[in-house]
Amino acid sequence: MTVGHIILSERKRQNMKQAVLANKICSVSYLSKIENGVAVPSDEIKSLLYKKLNIDENSFSQLDEKRIIHELYLLLKESVIKRNRKELNQRLIDYPVDLVFQDPKIHSTYYLYLFRLYFISYKGDLDHLKKVMEVSIPAEGCLDAPLRFQYRLNMSLFYYVQEQYGLALEYAEKCLLDYRLFSIEEWQLADFYYILSLCSLKRHKTHQAYEHALEASKIFQGQFQIDRVIDCYVIMANCMKRGLKFEQAEELLDKAFSIISDHQLDHYRGLILQNLGEVSAKKGDSQKAIQYFEESIQCKKDISSICISILSIIIEYSKLKDPENVISWCQKGFDYLKDHGCPDSKYHFHFQAYLTMNQPGNPEKTIMEVVDFFEAANDYRHAHKYAVYLADYYAMNRKFKNASLYYQKANENYFNHYSIKNWEEL
Repeated sequence: MTVGHIILSERKRQNMKQAVLANKICSVSYLSKIENGVAVPSDEIKSLLYKKLNIDENSFSQLDEKRIIHELYLLLKESVIKRNRKELNQRLIDYPVDLVFQDPKIHSTYYLYLFRLYFISYKGDLDHLKKVMEVSIPAEGCLDAPLRFQYRLNMSLFYYVQEQYGLALEYAEKCLLDYRLFSIEEWQLADFYYILSLCSLKRHKTHQAYEHALEASKIFQGQFQIDRVIDCYVIMANCMKRGLKFEQAEELLDKAFSIISDHQLDHYRGLILQNLGEVSAKKGDSQKAIQYFEESIQCKKDISSICISILSIIIEYSKLKDPENVISWCQKGFDYLKDHGCPDSKYHFHFQAYLTMNQPGNPEKTIMEVVDFFEAANDYRHAHKYAVYLADYYAMNRKFKNASLYYQKANENYFNHYSIKNWEEL
């Protein structure tokens, strides 16, 4: 641990201002440089600062390291339960990613906790997440059960955010080998079951996903973590929807709506409306689905979430063979992306595909680019979808060789999406 971080940590713990600590020792700007690791103080200045903070140079380091781990653990617990990203981002400033601890176990614990916290605050900066992951990877065989559990859970989340769901589930299931070997807290266990349900759902294991989400919901409910219960109901409803059990899906989403109303959790309203729309779409009621999606947009603030609703509306109008509304909503999607500074997101390619399909002219070049984009992003589901469209287009226009190539491409993406290696697995 650096001298600067020791001073910064202790000064903040004592609620001491920089001007008070620096008084008669050094300038405030120089103290700031020391705390930020830009400057290394002389032995004399370091001793004076330590003396003013009542730091014992011989015993502080080990005790302070343990205190930092305890603080970080409490922050992790609070963040998993409350998930207040804005507040978390502010507090993470106090925990840099370049610390070196004397105790190897404390060092591993610090970075494993830190990665999970950065994941909770994750907003698309994958490079930074990778940087934290790189310094948090210990030798797996050297970890005890609690740290091995945290490491494997981190790896699961790391692969999940990269849409490598097979590896995400593999690491999550490995955690099942660890959590029974130590005394795990209820909030940790519920959070683990929730992550396991997410990974299982992405790998189309709907029964397991439902059971894990149900188990998580029971624990969250017992601990009065009501918003996390809603998360579990949404996963369970998705499992029912995939199994074509629409009434059960709607019952779960209605329960979630009741919780939202009873506890004034209005920020969840858009999510539930979106899911109700998806159930209606699966039932074949496009008009009702569109109504839900439009209502959900009014309740949402997140850019990606709003784009999902816009795309959902476009898809339903496409099913209704209504090109005018498809084109109108595609333009709304483009305008929204431009207004929010993300014109090249994946949604741009979705909107462009549907716009091209619903306008006069040859869609070939655009749809080829869309298929290539989603293949490069390992989004095999959408690469398969648009490859099927292009293959059908070629077949209708008697370009049978091209149709054959794109049916083959669609097939390959289908296999990749479901991790099928042999046709016998179909």
